[in-house]
Amino acid sequence: MARAHVAGHDACLEHDGRDDGGEGSGAAVEPRHLAQDRDGVERMRQAAHGNARYAEGQVRAQLVQSLLGAGAARARFADAYAGDMTSNPAAVTTRIVPPAVAHDLVRTVCDALGSDEREARLVADHLVAANLAGHDSHGVGMIPTYVGSAAAGGLVVNAELETVTDAGAVLVVDGVHGFGQAMAFDAMAVGIERAREYGLALVGLRNSHHVGRIGHWAEQCAAAGLISIHFVNVGGSLMVAPFGGSDARFSTNPFCVAFPRVGEPTILLDFATSAIAYGKARVAHNKGVEAPEGSLIDHEGRPTNDPSVLFDEPHGALRAMGLHKGGGLAIMCEL
Repeated sequence: MARAHVAGHDACLEHDGRDDGGEGSGAAVEPRHLAQDRDGVERMRQAAHGNARYAEGQVRAQLVQSLLGAGAARARFADAYAGDMTSNPAAVTTRIVPPAVAHDLVRTVCDALGSDEREARLVADHLVAANLAGHDSHGVGMIPTYVGSAAAGGLVVNAELETVTDAGAVLVVDGVHGFGQAMAFDAMAVGIERAREYGLALVGLRNSHHVGRIGHWAEQCAAAGLISIHFVNVGGSLMVAPFGGSDARFSTNPFCVAFPRVGEPTILLDFATSAIAYGKARVAHNKGVEAPEGSLIDHEGRPTNDPSVLFDEPHGALRAMGLHKGGGLAIMCEL
């Protein structure tokens, strides 16, 4: 199962529709497929007893990977990135499910990874909300990436935010490679508290796992009646060519700002500083459709609409932002 479009108030999930044999073949995975092997999770947990917490997360994630790859429970999260679980985009079909079903599935996977109830809920809330906001690139299709990262030791479940620097209105906190949906939530909560106390707050969150859609955190601040500005660095991933450049030199590094209004919808600007987000290219690649005009270059620096240049060697790059993003930034500067 995978990704979601907006379809009324429903989330739209994709799967490959192939017959795996056994009951439920060709249908989106139900949470019970993981729940039925909960005893397997427990056996793996016992085997990891006495090791570091991340080691337990790794074996849990490896078990989840195994479950997602077996029989009728083989989930096809259609817009997983680079190492895509769906090898044939043409085989992907669309299935509409209620958001509650998608939410339950995400919580079940997080639970299998070892997340406590709060963490699983925060991750599920965020991913499903991203789908329903129309940002499939940051929705439930991220789950395979998270499972793979946990299996490799890059994601630590149930991590707790650590304070590095506390100077009142200025804070630096460490996410210790925990779920970004939990780390960013807690960082924003502290920032909101300090802004109310001091009139403003500057919060730096470092070493967090993927924090998802940045607009979600601006909305958290706006709901508290606060203006927020977010500068986000995506460490260790070079995929954007500088303006006029021919190869990737920096990452998508999102920017976001939100202005709450009394009795009116919040004004929110949230974008990657590339022409399109990497996840948008991933979605296009998995759907077998072209990327927007002017958003990509191939490995020789030539403009292309083929999103496969980001996933197949030799790699191309995303182009730097402009157009509507520059216009949106100008409006926010006016405000």
